Amino acid sequence: MKVQPLTLDNAPLSVRQYFSSSTGPLVGTLAQVPELLQVAMPFIAQSFGASALSMRHKEMIILLVSVLQGCRYCTQTHTVVAFNEGLSTTELASIRTGQPQGFAPKEQALVDFVIVMGAGILDKQKVDQVMTLLTEHWLDFEVVEISMLIGTVIMLNRYCIALDLPTSETHLQWLENEGWL
Repeated sequence: MKVQPLTLDNAPLSVRQYFSSSTGPLVGTLAQVPELLQVAMPFIAQSFGASALSMRHKEMIILLVSVLQGCRYCTQTHTVVAFNEGLSTTELASIRTGQPQGFAPKEQALVDFVIVMGAGILDKQKVDQVMTLLTEHWLDFEVVEISMLIGTVIMLNRYCIALDLPTSETHLQWLENEGWL
């Protein structure tokens, strides 16, 4: 890890509300700059939390973007979270290839959109093509949320990659037991 995370004991009073017994390295490192933590955590919670999109679909997006961005921490963490949200090991394996196939048309449209939006430099023509398919299956407010979630995950992936955040021992153990490591 490139930056030492703060703990409840050494975090400024203004951000201690974000700490718990299971606080991970994201909160701990962001606590180095309380002003960022105070803005980032509510935004992340809103983006990742309960909304019009199912948690299954959110985790599909988060995991696939993380795979495409090459974020070890987020891929490992969200493989576990996605499984807990009901994705099968077959679905997880497909998503972790970075080119998932075999989903029902609505979910495949989502996956195809995420692949174009979540990897590399955007090609406007490809974005328009997958957006056309996406809007056949998803409502406008869902498309807005999907798009914002992709951007949020990319931001977090780059942060986690840069700081080389460690995956929790609990998640590593689960991944090892399931044959993902």
